[in-house]
Amino acid sequence: MNLRVIRGAAIGDVLCAEPIIRKLSAMGHRIHVSTMYPDTFTFNSVISSINKDVTTDNVINLDLSYERLPLVHIVDAYVTAVQKVLPEFVLGKNERIPVYNENFVWKNSNSNIVAVNSEGSWASRTYDVTRWRQFVTFLKENGNHIIEIGSNPDKYLGIGENYYGKLKLSETIELMQEADVYVGMDGGLMHFAQSIGLPMFVIFGCTCPVYRIHDWHIAKVLWKNSRELNCAGCHHRRLGPRRETECFRESTLCLDFSVQHVIDTYMTVPYGNKPELTDVDGEKMYRLDDFANTVMRLAGYYYRLMKN
Repeated sequence: MNLRVIRGAAIGDVLCAEPIIRKLSAMGHRIHVSTMYPDTFTFNSVISSINKDVTTDNVINLDLSYERLPLVHIVDAYVTAVQKVLPEFVLGKNERIPVYNENFVWKNSNSNIVAVNSEGSWASRTYDVTRWRQFVTFLKENGNHIIEIGSNPDKYLGIGENYYGKLKLSETIELMQEADVYVGMDGGLMHFAQSIGLPMFVIFGCTCPVYRIHDWHIAKVLWKNSRELNCAGCHHRRLGPRRETECFRESTLCLDFSVQHVIDTYMTVPYGNKPELTDVDGEKMYRLDDFANTVMRLAGYYYRLMKN
């Protein structure tokens, strides 16, 4: 069967569709992909075409699939979307980690290279830039060679070798192969780090690591749970799909980590510190303040529409 798989953006979300594509191909289907980030599948030999007008028997649309299921892992949400078209589709536990390129693997060279990406998707997923600089300066002063990677040149911290906006995606990941650890926030390059087996330290804000990390053997995270902040993981408690999770408190307290806290976590916490979600964390809660803020936003949109 010819299948079209759609996942427009963002780049990490597109990579997370790779296990789905790989399994569909193993089931004997010919896969045609529609995406805004075709470079994600540069080395994917099982895809028959990307962004080409090809007649297909069925369409599997992964857009908004995990946005509609915020309390499951992103790959599990994709599986649910596929099962609506192919009920027999199952993805095994060991099949869920995205693979960018089978030949791109972490080299474990013990070179003291730290690959840093300070980009965040939006404010409640972005650690303070001044504290970023202080933390990365600590890493450099403790014998690490810093390489700064990413797509936005404005995010360069001015501490390590600057590769922001200078490399193709494949070149960035090839450079990451040489690093000892990836340091960043929940975002696209985090997923690519996992795809090559690169150990990583990730700072989370409004998103919950349990629904984002694929391989906990190589991951350690910094995240405030509901025992520290009662609105923790608000991205997974929203009333419906939306692109960004705005902070109802007008302050991103979920990212209010001191530099020393970041350093201590990086230096002392072992890999695999997967949060154990409590009932409060794990249940979808339509809190009154969520509802009130949503009503206020809708009223504001309506007011501006009528005014114009």
